[in-house]
Amino acid sequence: MSDFFDFIKTLIEKYGLKSLIAFVLTIFTVTVIPKAWIEKLPFNDVSIYWAMGVSFAIWLIILHCIILIFGKIRDKISYNIYREKSNKGSNKEALELLWTTIDRFSENDRKDIMNFLNTNNEPVSKGGTFLDGLYNSNIVIKTEKRIPVDEKVVYGTDEKIKMTRYDTHLYKLQDSIYKALKYSLDEYGRISHFE
Repeated sequence: MSDFFDFIKTLIEKYGLKSLIAFVLTIFTVTVIPKAWIEKLPFNDVSIYWAMGVSFAIWLIILHCIILIFGKIRDKISYNIYREKSNKGSNKEALELLWTTIDRFSENDRKDIMNFLNTNNEPVSKGGTFLDGLYNSNIVIKTEKRIPVDEKVVYGTDEKIKMTRYDTHLYKLQDSIYKALKYSLDEYGRISHFE
């Protein structure tokens, strides 16, 4: 019997509080299970000690698994919090660069960008060639497509005449730029440093 208690003492010294809890649960388990089950063990007079030893080992394994699971969950939560803070810092730096780029555009270009954001990045047709500004930058994508556009033109007699001109290209924001600017507008209420 003293060997059994020495074994329990060794486990408590090695595993600490976890083994103490397992020991208490073992005593509770042995008192709750029917004595007929313990008497069926093939160890005669020491069957109760074997029942306690097996119960203790089972409870120790269960507690160890629970601690491991909670440790993994805690680590995952800590990692997600760290990653979110890190991403937020990276996002802010990327937005700073994007805001600086948007600041360089003309007021009309910034209005066109807002139009893209308000229309879910619907393509816009434009005619002619752009040498600078939004439509000649790397934040838009374009494709060549002739699109007829009806206009009413006023001549010297103040008479409006319907004419058809052709736009030559379709433009829209790059998807990544659109998403970043949409995030900026939702999160910060602006798309540049000055709005």
